[in-house]
Order: sequence, then C-alpha cells, then structure tokens
Amino acid sequence: MEAYDESSATLQSTAKLATQADWVVCIQALKANPEDEYKVFTTRQLLKELKDKLAPSDTSIAMSAWRAYKAVLLEAYNSGVNPRKWFARWSEAYSQAFQHRIPEIEGTIGKIDFLEAVGARCTPSWAYVTQDNLSILESNGDSNIPTLPEYASNFRTILENYIPTKKKYIYSTLAGRSNNQNSKRQNNSNA
Repeated sequence: MEAYDESSATLQSTAKLATQADWVVCIQALKANPEDEYKVFTTRQLLKELKDKLAPSDTSIAMSAWRAYKAVLLEAYNSGVNPRKWFARWSEAYSQAFQHRIPEIEGTIGKIDFLEAVGARCTPSWAYVTQDNLSILESNGDSNIPTLPEYASNFRTILENYIPTKKKYIYSTLAGRSNNQNSKRQNNSNA
C-alpha cells in the first residue's frame, strides 16, 4: 500500500510540474530519477494520466470554436479579403461550431451574422436582398425559411459563377512595332 501512496504522490507532483512546464520535460525528469524504486507507472500510463488530467473541458473547446467562428466572420470586413479563401475558412469554422452546437450560429441571428459578413465586402447586393427576404419570410410566419447551410450554398454558387478570380496577366507592347520588325532588328544586331 505504501508503494501506491508514493506513486500517487509522484503522479500528483508530476501533474503539478506539468502544469508549470512542458509535460515532456516532466517525463524526462521522471526517467532521469534513478532513486524511484517503485516504477508503478509506465511512460504510456503516465502520459495517458497527464492527458486526462490536463485535457481541456467541453466548455472550453466550445468557447474556442465560438471564438474562431466570430473571428472568421470579422475577417470578412477587412479590405482586400479573398472571398473564396474566406468562405473556406468560414466553412471550417462553421463546421466546428456546428459540431459543438454553438447557439449563436443557429436561428435568425446566425443567418443575419453570416449575411452581414458576406455583405461587407464579398456580395453586398445579394446579402442585403437576402436579408430583406429573410425579414419578410419571418414577419409572414413562413415555415420555409432557408437554413444557414442553404444560404452558404447559395453564396458558394455566386462565388463560383459570378465573382471572377483575380488572375494576374502581363501585357506587353512592342513599342508600336510588329513582330516582323522586331525580328529584323534582332537579326541585324546579331550580324
């Protein structure tokens, strides 16, 4: 029984060290301790115990997903934002927030937040018209109001069909000369 108590104390002190420093350093310190006679825990068991004790809570993970979602929405207000890249980041953040059942992405508030973000720089006219339609549908008590994923799908279609990609082209002129005149000059300079 005494061995268990000392091992438990070792585990508690190890967990305390792990909260103060990197847990890898803590394990290296345990391996380097030759006076530890009991060796009750293997490294794998110790790692599992540390991960269990130091793992983030469900609430902190959900809050992290909510903050990431809000941050991506705010990115849409930046000038020079690439709508396609922003939408890819939004889709990932939405997926995480949906997985954790964040209430702010559900219902009318979530739809309006998305439409306002999209309307800031990407497709203002579509976003404002869609917001107006959403208001009308809700005021009429219509039960066929599109969901946020449906609005996102519509936005993706607009991105694919109507918003051009920014391709960089290089235009050059031959200073008013044709290609034939240019090749004659090169032949004369080589001779």
